[in-house]
Amino acid sequence: MSLFYIKLTYKIISETALKSYEEQIRIIEASSINLAYYKAMSLGKNEAIENNSIETSKVYWEFFGLTELKELPEIKDGIELETTTQELHPEIDVEKRYFHRMKFVKNKLTTDGVAALTSVFEPCFNYAF
Repeated sequence: MSLFYIKLTYKIISETALKSYEEQIRIIEASSINLAYYKAMSLGKNEAIENNSIETSKVYWEFFGLTELKELPEIKDGIELETTTQELHPEIDVEKRYFHRMKFVKNKLTTDGVAALTSVFEPCFNYAF
């Protein structure tokens, strides 16, 4: 079994809030990258939630996609998992950036693995890359 670093991205939908996204970084265990992908996608879909906020407006966490999938090396004290520096300008389309990252994750899988997983997660693959 190997450990995999995953990043699940959720689109937060609310009547009152600006366009928002939540990224959750997790570590999962799987025997292959294809099984890690399946496990991460299942986790993301199963944890999408709906909340009623204090202002009585509904807030939804819609699973947007798996935007990172990396097999981890041996875990040692102080190991760096990720470094990110971002400067987002108003004209940058955040969703397009996430689609690009999701395409990168999808392309890392073997052709056979993606074919099997696409039927299970059809809604997540309806986006044009």
